Amino acid sequence: MPFECSNVNEIVHIAQLCAQVILESGGETYRAEETVYRICEAFGFDEIEVIALPTGVFITISKNGANASTAIKRIRKRSFNLQAIETVNSIARQLTAGKISMSDSLLRLNVLYEKKPRRLLIPILAAGLSSGFFALLFKGDFFDFLAATLCGALVQLMSSSVKTKDMFNITVSILGGFLVGVGSVLWIKLTGTGDLDKIITGAIMPLLPGIPMTNAIRDTMRGDLVSGVSRGAEALLIAAALAFGVGLVLKIYFQFFI
Repeated sequence: MPFECSNVNEIVHIAQLCAQVILESGGETYRAEETVYRICEAFGFDEIEVIALPTGVFITISKNGANASTAIKRIRKRSFNLQAIETVNSIARQLTAGKISMSDSLLRLNVLYEKKPRRLLIPILAAGLSSGFFALLFKGDFFDFLAATLCGALVQLMSSSVKTKDMFNITVSILGGFLVGVGSVLWIKLTGTGDLDKIITGAIMPLLPGIPMTNAIRDTMRGDLVSGVSRGAEALLIAAALAFGVGLVLKIYFQFFI
C-alpha cells in the first residue's frame, strides 16, 4: 500500500540526496537508480524517470501526470565509502517500510552527507599495513614489508592532504606513483636491503582502481553503457597515471644512478 505524500518536493529531495551520496561514495549507477525508484514507488508515484551517471543524476516524478517535480544534481567529487552506501540503503529500506518518517530520513541523510572524514591515523595505518602485506604476498621478506608499509602510509598521507583541494584523480595517481617510486628507491639506497620490484608492487596495489573497474563491468553488463565506458576509461587512466609516476622515477634512477 503506497504511503500518502503531500510534499512532492520533499520526496524528490530525499531521493536525490540518496542517489547523490551513493554516486559520490563510489556506488554503482544502477544502485542509485533503484534506490530512487523504490522510494518514489513507496509513496505512490507512478511516473518515475531517473538517469544516474558518474557525473550527475536526473530525477522526474509525478502522479497521474500532475504535480511533477524534477531534480538535477551535478556530481563533482567521488571517493570510495562503502559504509556510506550501506547507510543510505538502510535509510531507504526503513523509509519505504514505514519505520522512519520523511523528516527523520532527511535528517539522517544530511548528517551522513555532511559527516567529516575520519581521523587520518586509521586510513594511514590501514594503507600502510595493506601495502606491507601485499609485499609479503608477492614473496617479499621483512625488509620489503617495512619499506612497502612506509611507502603506502606516505601515499595515503599525501592523498588525504590534497583531497580537500580541487585536484583530479589522475593528478593524485601520478603523485602517488611518484612517491612510491621515490620511497622505494630511497629505501634501497639508504638501507641496502629489500627487493625494489616487491616493494613497488606491494605499495602500489592499494592504489589500483579495483572498485571503478568492477563498477564499470557491472554497469556495462546491465546495459548502462555510458556509465560503464566512462568508469572503465577512468580506471584505465588511473592505472596509466600510476604507471607513469613509478616509471618516471625508475627511468631517472636507472639512467643516472645505476
